[in-house]
Amino acid sequence: MAVRLVKFFDFLVLLFGVFFCLQWTLALLTFPIFKGMPIGYVPALAGLALGGVFCLPIVRRFCNRLLDASPPAPFLAGLCLVGFLLRGACILAFPVEPMNDPSFFHRFAVNLLNGNGYGNGDLKAFYPPGMSFLLAGWYGITEPTPFAGKWLNGLVGAATVLLVYAIGRRTVGERAGKWAAVLAAVMPTLVFYSATLGYELILGFIFLATVYLGLLIRDTKGSGVLPCVLLGLVLGFGSLIKPICLPLPMVLIVWWWLLGLRGRALVYGAVVLAVMACVVAPWTLRNYRELGEFVLVSTNGGVVLYSANNPYTDGRESAVQLPPGEHDEISRDRLRRKAAQEWIKANPTRFLRLAVNKALYTWGTSTQIMSVISNDRMVLWQEQACMVIINLFWAALLVQCLAATCCTSIWRERRLYVAFALLAYVFFIHVISEAMSRHHIPVIGVLILIASAALARNGASKNQPSSETTVTASI
Repeated sequence: MAVRLVKFFDFLVLLFGVFFCLQWTLALLTFPIFKGMPIGYVPALAGLALGGVFCLPIVRRFCNRLLDASPPAPFLAGLCLVGFLLRGACILAFPVEPMNDPSFFHRFAVNLLNGNGYGNGDLKAFYPPGMSFLLAGWYGITEPTPFAGKWLNGLVGAATVLLVYAIGRRTVGERAGKWAAVLAAVMPTLVFYSATLGYELILGFIFLATVYLGLLIRDTKGSGVLPCVLLGLVLGFGSLIKPICLPLPMVLIVWWWLLGLRGRALVYGAVVLAVMACVVAPWTLRNYRELGEFVLVSTNGGVVLYSANNPYTDGRESAVQLPPGEHDEISRDRLRRKAAQEWIKANPTRFLRLAVNKALYTWGTSTQIMSVISNDRMVLWQEQACMVIINLFWAALLVQCLAATCCTSIWRERRLYVAFALLAYVFFIHVISEAMSRHHIPVIGVLILIASAALARNGASKNQPSSETTVTASI
């Protein structure tokens, strides 16, 4: 029975992998028409050609010889420096003052530093507090300015390089780990978005840390409680960054069970969940004292759901006709959540059409991040040049993910199943909730790991990243 269940999971993961890559391809090829901008095909097709170049065995063999000859320590140190400098250049070049949600994260962080508590006016728990907490801590050791805050992203970017290398090395192999590190260092979406105070890069790092610590717990057979405690702390803080982290212990338990831990998976999951609760509970108690009702993390879930599921939306955040009866942020959250659920039930066909729109907005392009970075403050040609570079690399990444799906066994690598679960989780969240291309940033690290399996091949034959044959690395 257990063997059949494991094989069933194997089939589901492979099915999702094929489906995901197909929908990403269709989204990329359809988005310029969908937006009425045929010029968008220029960077998309150039990116597909660039990705195709790295599908040539002669090109991969040349690059792989260089990677194989590079000692890991200086190679990674150099990549971290390159990644940090690229991000620093963007921080210096792009507009400094944050707009929209990042402006609230900054403002609330300054309020905390000044002893004025979290939030302002009617927004006492609307935004999850994690990003403001992180910025407040960073401002405490630097200075309370958006310019200083953005350099935190530079450090997170350098740490992401190390993290994807460590995961790739443990699962697919040393060479794939190096490829993953290269991609994480130079991927324009990650580099350019460092010039914001958005939560997405931090959430992406938390997702990768979850994968790495989960692997560490499995490989060490739980020896010592420290990895479980660390994972609980990571997911607890991640839940304060974005409440979508709250269900992840359940995902980890299933993953560990599939990897052969069986009963111990429940024990490890219980420890992770207990530590998470210790991190989140003080904030929940604060919300009860401030608002007089139970609010686990934030009150914006219903607002976000309704803004993307109503008679007037195209699938993104939109201005809507408000349901009657709102008088505070709790009633607003509940009434809009209920209104969204009722609209979805009454309009299933329209909801499905919106789901297609949302997939297009999330995966068809990566250039919408420039609306957050620039917000019409950059010179037009500069903004357009950035968009071309972003979509060029986005399309090339797609080609390598397709190559990995067709020519390697990456989707059958059980040690990466939790990473694939995170990818599926984010995908389905944003065919229900509001969708923009910045919402795929937290899982770009997962896509990089998939692409690295294709790039690490020497010839045209299949790679062998499998749970049974992978040698555990010490990093």
